[in-house]
Amino acid sequence: MQARIDRFSASGEIRFNLMALAADPRPRLRAALACATARRVAALAAGAAPADAAGAEAEAAEALADAIEHAGSAAEAEAVRGQAAEAAAAAAAGVVEGSGSGSGGGGGDGGQGDAQEALLRRAAAAALSEAAEAREALARERARRESWRRENVRRRHNYVPLVFQVARLLAERGTLRGLLVQAEGRRREQQRQQRAKEEEEEGASKRQKAG
Repeated sequence: MQARIDRFSASGEIRFNLMALAADPRPRLRAALACATARRVAALAAGAAPADAAGAEAEAAEALADAIEHAGSAAEAEAVRGQAAEAAAAAAAGVVEGSGSGSGGGGGDGGQGDAQEALLRRAAAAALSEAAEAREALARERARRESWRRENVRRRHNYVPLVFQVARLLAERGTLRGLLVQAEGRRREQQRQQRAKEEEEEGASKRQKAG
């Protein structure tokens, strides 16, 4: 950041103001997305029926690819893989612990299976919600940065030649004077409305004080 400031300070121009330094939220959001998708995959894989095993594997691959897609570099991608693996292992351990703790009620194998299935469904739904929130937040960050990029382009562009060219073409077509008269009329009307508003507010203030 200091290098960028020094680069512009050498020419005496001010192209931006430093308001504050804030951490980029995208790495944190990418990590949250990776962990959420990994937890969902672990829950789906642990609870899938044999007939749905292929679908679970396909969804696992898709979730992992989606998490890696948001990585900004090779090092970050590797970190995402590691975090996803840790989240999957932690989710699997939590499923085992949860199902084991629920087996003490003596409901039989059927009751234990239903409890475990419900636990898996809740875990998958919670992870899906977290992943959706992370994706939405990442989309907002991308939109913000695209807006900043366009705004910076507009700030640096020199519009003076365009303004002169438009004024010259309007003068050649004989419409410049009429547009100037219209603009002057609008300006006077705005000033009249502003004076009327100020007078009305002043009168209301006087009446309030008198009352």
